[in-house]
Amino acid sequence: MVKLSRAPAGPTTNADHNRLAPIQIYYSCPIQSQVFLHLLSSPSKHIRMTRVFLGSLGDEVEEETLRSYCSGWGELYSCTLMLEPGTSNSRGFAFLTFKSRSSASSFLSSQPHFIGDRKLIVKPLEMTSGTATV
Repeated sequence: MVKLSRAPAGPTTNADHNRLAPIQIYYSCPIQSQVFLHLLSSPSKHIRMTRVFLGSLGDEVEEETLRSYCSGWGELYSCTLMLEPGTSNSRGFAFLTFKSRSSASSFLSSQPHFIGDRKLIVKPLEMTSGTATV
């Protein structure tokens, strides 16, 4: 069981922090709970530091090729090559989520990146109010 505190609704003062209402969360899978607790501690910071946008991909690039290339900087949580609806043609961009901030940081700092003869556009993906911005 994990005990968390829920902030009161509306504007708060320093005195309000002494009256936080405890809530209880039950979980059964220890591995998932560790991930949950890590993301709960700073969800936007974690996502911001591990998500990467890749642009200027060629039509011939496949998700497995992309995953193979990018995993050289660290383990990937996900690699999503965006495809045209109803076809298997690449839209020319992808999103990566690294499992660690250091892997994402290493990938971002080791630019330029090339797949084939194309120089990739590589940017950190920022999460703001539930939407992603490059």
